[in-house]
Amino acid sequence: MSYRIIEQHGGRIECDSAPDVGIEFVILLPRFTEEAVEITEPPGGPHTVVSEDRPRSILFIDDEAFVRAVGEGILKHHGYTVICATTDQEGMDYLGAHADEIDLIITNLTMPVMSGKEVLREARKRYPQIPVLVSSGYTVDPETFIAETGTRPEAVVTKPFSMEEMLRSVEACLARADAAGMAA
Repeated sequence: MSYRIIEQHGGRIECDSAPDVGIEFVILLPRFTEEAVEITEPPGGPHTVVSEDRPRSILFIDDEAFVRAVGEGILKHHGYTVICATTDQEGMDYLGAHADEIDLIITNLTMPVMSGKEVLREARKRYPQIPVLVSSGYTVDPETFIAETGTRPEAVVTKPFSMEEMLRSVEACLARADAAGMAA
């Protein structure tokens, strides 16, 4: 994930390793020379959260604090209610008590105890009305989930995700769920 972020910014990583000495990583990033520009609206126009009776609620399950903070910030800024869980079990426990309040589950693919695929399988079994979006630091084809879980997520977002990519995926998942009568 770090390599992708550095590469996207035009940088590179150099590594030097020696036995009994250790490893040194050097991150080289180009100098930013342009003046900062204040952006008042996200590129592509504003995103809106449509709901007649309440804001949409998203359960965001990820073991990485930075990813949770970024995802939560993006989603809250655009009007979503976000409940964060640091572990898959914490997320599933929350669902057990509040499934009727959750409109979308976002889960990391690689977690310490249950994988995102296991969270997807359990969510589909217990809460089939709630759509699932999987986030991963690896490129993933949603169709590959079918062999292991018998189902597929509504969408997959590759980390590091941009604000636009996350919002488009969330909005598409919710729109499909509404059309299918899935969301709570």
